[in-house]
Amino acid sequence: MEEAKYNNKSLLTLTQVIARLSRGKPSLHIPYRDSKLTHILKKSLGGNAKTAIICTITPAEHNETELTLKFALSVKKVKNRPVVNHLFDNSEERLRKKVKDLEEKLRHTEREMERKERQMER
Repeated sequence: MEEAKYNNKSLLTLTQVIARLSRGKPSLHIPYRDSKLTHILKKSLGGNAKTAIICTITPAEHNETELTLKFALSVKKVKNRPVVNHLFDNSEERLRKKVKDLEEKLRHTEREMERKERQMER
């Protein structure tokens, strides 16, 4: 019973999140944190991912089939707003800068060692 209660809460929250995302109004609060399921799916539902949701229906349960189809229609209205992740673009530039800095440190250390060797020779 306890597990079924949590599953139903997660599915209800998922439905609320999908409904708010399908409205397309950015000012609405979207309750991702109201359940573990929606919290885990936050990036997939409204962010940088293509999301596929499979809804299954049966002719035996007319009422549930109708609700499932309404849910599927609301999911279809959700528009993701992908943003280019510049982390990878900047990483090459960042790595080159780091290599340059390390090479400079190495040259500085080599000069210091040469200077100390000359002092010891004297």
